[in-house]
Amino acid sequence: MPVADRRPQSTARRSTLRIVRESELLGAALSARHSRENLVLEARFLRDDLPYYVELLAEVASSTKYQRTPRSCIALAPR
Repeated sequence: MPVADRRPQSTARRSTLRIVRESELLGAALSARHSRENLVLEARFLRDDLPYYVELLAEVASSTKYQRTPRSCIALAPR
């Protein structure tokens, strides 16, 4: 699943909606980007929320739930 939408995906413990809502309530900004060799997960948050975001980013990096996208939703580029 591409990271183009710039949001973390669901994990075994938290849904995408829960991750986004909790982060908004805490005043944080989450983003993700990738290249051929790297996946970068980034969170900007208040210093007091460090333990929460260390756990969250570790969970997103290690136990993301990948879901198959229906073929009708995949845009295929002409060759």
